[in-house]
Amino acid sequence: MDSIDIGYWVEYYELRDLRRLGWRDAGNSTLYECTYGGEQYVYKEYSEDFRADADSRALGRLIAWRDGLNDNRRDHLDRTAAWPRFRVHESGLLLGVLVPFAAAGFYRAGQRAHPQTLAGLVRYTVEGQVRPGAPDRVKTRAIGHAAEVLQWFHQRQVLVNDVRESNILCTDDGAAVYYVDCDVMIGPWGSVGSPAAPDFIANLVPSAARPTPASDFARLAWVAIWLLRNDFSLSHVQLEQLTPTLDVGAARLLVRTSGGADVDMDEWRRLAARWTGHDRGQAPVETEVLQPEPEPEPEPGPEPGPEPVRVPTRRFVAVVRPPHPSRWVPTQYRRATVLVGNVPRQPPAPPAAGWREANLVLVVLLVVMAVVCSVGVLWLLMQGVPL
Repeated sequence: MDSIDIGYWVEYYELRDLRRLGWRDAGNSTLYECTYGGEQYVYKEYSEDFRADADSRALGRLIAWRDGLNDNRRDHLDRTAAWPRFRVHESGLLLGVLVPFAAAGFYRAGQRAHPQTLAGLVRYTVEGQVRPGAPDRVKTRAIGHAAEVLQWFHQRQVLVNDVRESNILCTDDGAAVYYVDCDVMIGPWGSVGSPAAPDFIANLVPSAARPTPASDFARLAWVAIWLLRNDFSLSHVQLEQLTPTLDVGAARLLVRTSGGADVDMDEWRRLAARWTGHDRGQAPVETEVLQPEPEPEPEPGPEPGPEPVRVPTRRFVAVVRPPHPSRWVPTQYRRATVLVGNVPRQPPAPPAAGWREANLVLVVLLVVMAVVCSVGVLWLLMQGVPL
């Protein structure tokens, strides 16, 4: 039996703290938050219709594809896509998958109950309530990052297939995006479910019936058009409708791509770089990692002697307090304050007496002699001895 077929499985009863998520646009599944192995996941439970046609072995290969990436590419994938981690089954029947949560920046106010998708950037009015949406520069920045990630997948022979505004999360400023529904992507593992495009996409882009890089970008172009026009009902677009917002070159590229024409990847790459501005984007630049040159080995020296005897030391942390007047110590007897360090067990010996101590002794002797002389003179006067 294929190792992929027996790996990446989780029993349904192993999931803990199951609670349904109220996210919209869940498509052919129901979403729950849960805990498995001490980690929090989104449990995506497939509908019966999807399970009937799902290829569980292809799903296992899709999950394993992530483990075959090097560390840098795997980190990039985890930052930009909710790649499945485990298949969930019960009594041998595939139920769904476990996928990671997106970072907090992809939710409104950081709350997992309200994911921020590209669809949330449009301006619209509902029952007299107007939501202003995002500025055009935020929309184009998010689309630019989405195009970079899409090209990153294509460079690895992966088709996103279901590119739509509700399947791409973004931050409020459009500086990062996060693809979801990755289990329907098509790649070296094959296809987990039917690759057929939804009816509305098939009508917009007839060539999308057979997924290709051009069909992926055609869908992304329509997402960009809908966002910039604040209208998801558009099914036809003219160049003049986009030029008030975009330059002619960008508008022409969107119109041409939205029709399913062959994609000029270099032109999209330049457009994405311009739309993301000073952001480097989320697609890593493939560069050669230079290894440091080995240092020359040192010349052999004399044989090392015996290890020196180590004096036991203790860690000492001094608490510095302002000195009380009654605890004043002359400068020459003061010890340097050590905040953290190795302090020897034996305190240093006090310094030898200097000239100040010698002068003090001399003064004391002179005082004693003066007192003795004064007492002697007083005694002689009392005896009547003339001086």
